[in-house]
Amino acid sequence: YTEHGAPDTSVLPGVWEPLAPVINQADFIIGRSQAGITGLRRLFGASPPAEVAPPAVLEIPLPGTDLARPAAGETVRILYIGRLSTEKGIQYLLPAFKQLVQEGLAVHLELAGDGPLRQTLEQQVQAGLIADRVTFTGVFDRVGPLLQRADIVAHPTLNDGRSISVLEAMSWARPVVASRIGGIPEIVTDEVTGLLVPPAEPLALADALRRLARDAALRQQMGAAGRESFLAGGFTQANMARATLEVYRRVLEQRSGCPAGSGAS
Repeated sequence: YTEHGAPDTSVLPGVWEPLAPVINQADFIIGRSQAGITGLRRLFGASPPAEVAPPAVLEIPLPGTDLARPAAGETVRILYIGRLSTEKGIQYLLPAFKQLVQEGLAVHLELAGDGPLRQTLEQQVQAGLIADRVTFTGVFDRVGPLLQRADIVAHPTLNDGRSISVLEAMSWARPVVASRIGGIPEIVTDEVTGLLVPPAEPLALADALRRLARDAALRQQMGAAGRESFLAGGFTQANMARATLEVYRRVLEQRSGCPAGSGAS
């Protein structure tokens, strides 16, 4: 059984409960974060052995890519990447951003993705008179161009494992403002590679975004630290496949009583 989230029935009730019997019949649990494994054990008493296999980031800057954002005046660009849905916390990002606009900061918000909240968010943008400050990108093919024109990546999720969009931001040396929840603190070091805030608190989210929007040097410092952390983490397809195959081999050995690949049936 592979867990991609961080089980929490208070945030996403009804999602994991039906899986409890399946989870406890598994020979092994693979987690994309330690928080995911811990959540399964805490909520459902999951008993199979478990370990983390690092998630893979498929699109990263090629060697020699200029990671600096092209000059675009004084406007600071904030990027959200993900589904426009309740569990992603996107409903807290818009009021936080609106507060920055009302304070006179030169900021722009790009929402990359689609989902059930899009129409509601578009209506809120129009009603809040900030339509000229918000772009709805919708579905996209490549994340690189989005990150290249961003200064800050916002990730206000209410539940997550080791977020791929956060790791993508780190690969592009972009500082992250993210919820202190699930597996996020396993990849974002607060005050080093980004800023962590309590989930579902737009005022705290606004404070963190404001701090980075006002301090270009801090953005550069945290972005560089994030890229170093990303490169050291080994979030590649090869590493994910290697860790996953090792789990499969161990399970096969336990089931057969013989080393995997020995030819025993």
